[in-house]
Amino acid sequence: MNRSLRTRLLLGIGVTTAVAFLLTAVILYMQMSRGLLAEFDEKLAAKARALAVMVEQDGDQILIEFQKYRMQEFARNIRPEYYQLWMGDEVLARSRRLETGDLPKIGGVLNAPGFVDTDLPDGRPGRCAGIQFLPHVEEELLQDSPTSKSQGHDAGSVDSFDFSNRRKVTLVVASETAPIARALSDLKWLLGIVIGGSVTVLISILWFVVAEGLRPLSRLAEEIASIDEQSLSLRFEIRDAPTELHPIIERLNELMARIEQAFLWEKAFTGDVAHELRTPLAGLHTTLEVALRRPRDLPEYVETLQDCQTICEDTQRMAETLLSLARIESGEAAIEEDFFDVRVLAEKAWAPFREKAAERNLKVKWYFETGVLLSSDPAKFRVVLSNLFDNAVSYAREGGSVHAGSMTASDGLVIEVSSSGCDLSEDQIGNVFERFWRADSARSETGAHAGLGLALCRKLMTLLGGTIEASNWEKRFVVTIRFPSSQIVDANSSNESFVVPTEI
Repeated sequence: MNRSLRTRLLLGIGVTTAVAFLLTAVILYMQMSRGLLAEFDEKLAAKARALAVMVEQDGDQILIEFQKYRMQEFARNIRPEYYQLWMGDEVLARSRRLETGDLPKIGGVLNAPGFVDTDLPDGRPGRCAGIQFLPHVEEELLQDSPTSKSQGHDAGSVDSFDFSNRRKVTLVVASETAPIARALSDLKWLLGIVIGGSVTVLISILWFVVAEGLRPLSRLAEEIASIDEQSLSLRFEIRDAPTELHPIIERLNELMARIEQAFLWEKAFTGDVAHELRTPLAGLHTTLEVALRRPRDLPEYVETLQDCQTICEDTQRMAETLLSLARIESGEAAIEEDFFDVRVLAEKAWAPFREKAAERNLKVKWYFETGVLLSSDPAKFRVVLSNLFDNAVSYAREGGSVHAGSMTASDGLVIEVSSSGCDLSEDQIGNVFERFWRADSARSETGAHAGLGLALCRKLMTLLGGTIEASNWEKRFVVTIRFPSSQIVDANSSNESFVVPTEI
């Protein structure tokens, strides 16, 4: 069951506070209960010691002085207290209301009486305090004992008395514990009311505090809900937002920027694809329309079909490039890693463009190192080199030059492909890896190049674990590829090497 953040906070804080209050109440109740019981026991023990003082021995006879007095607490008809006195198993005295019943006979001493819970003779719950002691003899007073004086003992010395003819008596005093029970019951109700009221007040305050604290979050949710495809340029800004919300707002604004850029790319991509497809379709339509205007000889029809085939091949290459980009971006492109010779692979990738370079009178300088093995996907890397060679041969000035080569260093492998006659500015250089971008904004040369080659190269190099960048150096368009040293095996076993350029 999904609960709101407010409900979760209130439940969490409320339950935690209630448990804390409950534990505090239990501890307080236990301490109060011990305190009340200790106070009750102390009063009961004091009463037993007071009665014990009034028990004395006269020869073989035990005199119980307190029986001469009418003690109200033991004589009353309602809620009386009880006492009972034994010598051995012989009952010497009992309170009037005890009648024929007996209290539990428990031991203890004057300083540490024994206590036990019991049911009083009339059925009330009660508690007993019992002590065992030697009755005192009236003429033997500690302060003026003749024995202590004649024997040289200090006044008050217990060793001066003769206890041989005395017998211990047991005195038990009992009283009801109903006052303690009532006090503890009242304490339970008081603690319950205090805890319940405190939790209720706390939850009420928390509800208000949490509601106010979550108000920025609610405003943020409202702003998010108001965003549509027409307002992607908006950014979230919540005044007085708590510190914890700042990272969320920043991440949301970054996400909005990426979404806006993605929508812009999608619109541009749709327009670019439509534009790129319109040109070859228009070329096909025009070529076929011209061919059908009048009857022609077979060679003319063959030439027309060849033109149509060239347009279809260019369009097919563009579609395949788009599919390759889509596979890479969706994570479906797999790497089939293997070791291969960089120079050998570069020569194979260059072979299809050798004739075209000769037709355009381009001077080609080749300075790839020999014996350098690269651990990567040879098929995908060949696609990268083919696109770079195609781009260099196609955009180099007529009669210009194309340079291609590699160099190993301590930090890895560097491959450069450059062509002469570059008029791109620094801003334009930064766009060369964007799909469908071309310096020819009018797209007058659409057909052979759709502006996808370098975009595919960047995606493939990221997939292969390398980097690619472009620059304009002395009117030359230079594309630089780098692979880390972990992917390089140099058969020449040198940290850095240089190859003299050769023309091919």
